[in-house]
Amino acid sequence: MSFDRDAAVRDWRTSILSRGGLTVSEVDELQDHLEHIEVVLLEDLRPEEAFWLAAHRVGTPDALTREFSKVRPNMGWAVRAQWALLGLVGYMLLVPVARALLYLLAAGLSQSRSLLGVAALVRLYAPLLAILVVISGLAFLVRRLGVSPTVFDRVMGALGSSVWLGRAVIAVGVLVWQVAVAHLYRLGASLAAKVVAAPGEPALIQSGFWYGLNTALDVVLPMLLLVEVIAIQRRLNGSRLRQY
Repeated sequence: MSFDRDAAVRDWRTSILSRGGLTVSEVDELQDHLEHIEVVLLEDLRPEEAFWLAAHRVGTPDALTREFSKVRPNMGWAVRAQWALLGLVGYMLLVPVARALLYLLAAGLSQSRSLLGVAALVRLYAPLLAILVVISGLAFLVRRLGVSPTVFDRVMGALGSSVWLGRAVIAVGVLVWQVAVAHLYRLGASLAAKVVAAPGEPALIQSGFWYGLNTALDVVLPMLLLVEVIAIQRRLNGSRLRQY
């Protein structure tokens, strides 16, 4: 297989940034240093060998994180706190949109009598499905469009250095977004309210097949989520082995 240097650089940068001890600008400087070493090594080595030897000489991600943490012992925790807060903001801004769209989907499916059961399931599991939709969308951006933590770090850096007017514009934009999402959510919830049960009638989800499917999902979903957690951990373990 041919050596994909761009992919190797992305993995190397992500491996360092994911440890939370260095900023993007510092990793940029390390990459410049790596490239200077790599140019010299290319005189005698193949591209792949030159890159990984240069990366080793610059320092392993763990070693670099330890060295930088001696100068700024709380940097790692600050970065982790920033990512945790950013995750909460993303949850609050994106999940309600996905949930509202799922309610609208359930309302649309309920217009077909043959899809009433599916509509009832979508309506019932909208909170969980909304989270899965958001996570899947973010995973698509990371894998297919090449978006990496570096992009978000640069955005945060730009926000941190922006003037107050820029921050005020962003704050107003977030408020407008939330008001619009609130209206969309209320619309979707009102349209989907009749899907699960109509006045004087048993809930659609209680009918034979759909009741059984709902019960099976309650049992199987935790197991599937645990399997996915284990799969992610195996992937992380494989990445660490490739690095060393």
